[in-house]
Amino acid sequence: MTKNRSLIQKALAWLFGLTCIGLVVNLIMAVYSRELPLSAITYCHPYAIDVGLAVFYLILSFLIFLAVLFAHRLFTKGGILKILMVCISVVAALVLFELALIPFNLVFNAGHTFEFNFKQAMIQAAQNPQQKDEWNSKVQWWAMDEELSYKPLMGPSYPYSQYGALHNGYAFEKPQGATRVVFLGDSIAALGFLTRNVESRMKKPDYEYWTLGVYGYSTNQEIGYFKRYGLPLKPDIVILEFCLNDWDGTPVILKQQDGYTVIANTYLGQEHFNYWLFKHSTLYRVYLSLKASFTDRAGLTDDVANNLKKLADMGREHGYAFRVVVYPELDKKEKWPEKIARQHSDIVEILQKLGIEYYDAAPMLEQELANKPRDWSRFEKNDHFHPSKEFSAMIADRIIEKGFLVK
Repeated sequence: MTKNRSLIQKALAWLFGLTCIGLVVNLIMAVYSRELPLSAITYCHPYAIDVGLAVFYLILSFLIFLAVLFAHRLFTKGGILKILMVCISVVAALVLFELALIPFNLVFNAGHTFEFNFKQAMIQAAQNPQQKDEWNSKVQWWAMDEELSYKPLMGPSYPYSQYGALHNGYAFEKPQGATRVVFLGDSIAALGFLTRNVESRMKKPDYEYWTLGVYGYSTNQEIGYFKRYGLPLKPDIVILEFCLNDWDGTPVILKQQDGYTVIANTYLGQEHFNYWLFKHSTLYRVYLSLKASFTDRAGLTDDVANNLKKLADMGREHGYAFRVVVYPELDKKEKWPEKIARQHSDIVEILQKLGIEYYDAAPMLEQELANKPRDWSRFEKNDHFHPSKEFSAMIADRIIEKGFLVK
């Protein structure tokens, strides 16, 4: 029996030892296959997530290897004391691990990292005002914001006015008898297709159209942005353009150094993570990495529902009508990924439960794609979410027919 136990122990030790070697190779590949300098980890380069995971699993497998290698010494006379010492050593090692990695702000796969030099962006933007409408140019138009993580730069040289909306020629003070319509959302709203199509079809002198969409925003950021910039406009109608990739968590600013800011998105609902711990603890982000892997973005449905309810409640309090346009995945429904199909049914169910008036563009798209190529509906060929100008025009017609522009 003792001999068999020894053979099993050796086999396991070899297994985990080879695992360690394999993970060392994985770590090297993660660095060099991406041509990623190790210094990039300091700023949470997007590919540093691969490196961070490789480092974590390497350390984990090495600890298991040591535990298996010396397991026979723990279950002898005085073994309990040895086990206690091992536990204390593990805790001490974890503390040292935490202290060693804090400067690097490794995020692992618990969230997507976004590294940006806001200071340099402001300099570039000021020097290139002629590019303010070229959203895909190398010049970025964002400023760091503690509450929202980032926000657009605002002013005459930038796409956004000082009022937080895309430039539109309207005065901030609302004219007597005017109906002010605010379009809210992420990049779909920021492109302004729906705003311009509605405006061209509703050419009424007493109507104003304001676009407060911001690239990359989730509903959590959208409601914060609306509170800051939308409410002061005293809107009569607020139309949220909801994209199926809006199911993101609360963004967290992890690090600011030499003009660079690192932003991470947890992809977990606010009730499922601690903001302070996520910001300051690498080990906590390791824990969330595992949690996110097993729970499929837990709590985000609740977050979206709560944010939509807040927007609707504010509408009743401040006197604006709140409506939602749900944009589909730009393909036939049978080809939607399972996650996207679930998110679509979730947002429709949330809107129905909350009693919020909405227009779901998916059925119309399905009907159009029966006779048109898929790319007809897309802003760009490989873009799954941003609708073409033609499809946006059809959506504008539908929401006007549904009375979305009537308070």
